[in-house]
Amino acid sequence: MRPLYVAPLLALGLVGCAGSKGAPAAARLAPTVTVTAPAPTVTVVATPVSTPSPTPALPVIIDSEVPVAPTAAPVPTPSVLHPGDAQEVYQDGAEIGYVAESAVNAVRTGDYGQRPSYGYFDIIVVQATAVGVFTVNPFDFYVRGPDGAHYGNTFMTNLTPPELAATTLNPGEHATGCVVFDVPMKSGFTLVYAPQGAEVGEWQY
Repeated sequence: MRPLYVAPLLALGLVGCAGSKGAPAAARLAPTVTVTAPAPTVTVVATPVSTPSPTPALPVIIDSEVPVAPTAAPVPTPSVLHPGDAQEVYQDGAEIGYVAESAVNAVRTGDYGQRPSYGYFDIIVVQATAVGVFTVNPFDFYVRGPDGAHYGNTFMTNLTPPELAATTLNPGEHATGCVVFDVPMKSGFTLVYAPQGAEVGEWQY
């Protein structure tokens, strides 16, 4: 008698009924899906760094013109005169008069037996003539010694002509008088005429 194989066939039949119609059993299994994750994108955001602006350099100004000190007005040189010579006197560019030294007398004794402090009284006669309105003053004169020392005038009476007085002359008027100086020697000095401190003329004697 031939053996019957019933159970396996039934099993196959069950298996075949589990799928879709007409599809093989292998095809009815869930497919394997492989998912490849993309590499992460790294975004780099550059953060600007605040850099302080450099302090602008101050402009260097080069002055091509070198400052020049103002030039001082030249000091006038007084005229060197001799006894009898006249020195013109100007004011505001106009001649107002002239002065002359006419005589020098050195004495050792003054009024009432007065003795000079330095040795001699030099008595000098001066004459002034006005061309314009001209003021003459005995204090406009002084004597300079050979060593540069200055000697101011002193007063004496009983002089002929009398001592020069301060006066204002009108055009054409004249004035004559003496100026007296206490000096250490009879001669070798210079009479300087310096109205208002400005030396304009000098007489050597």
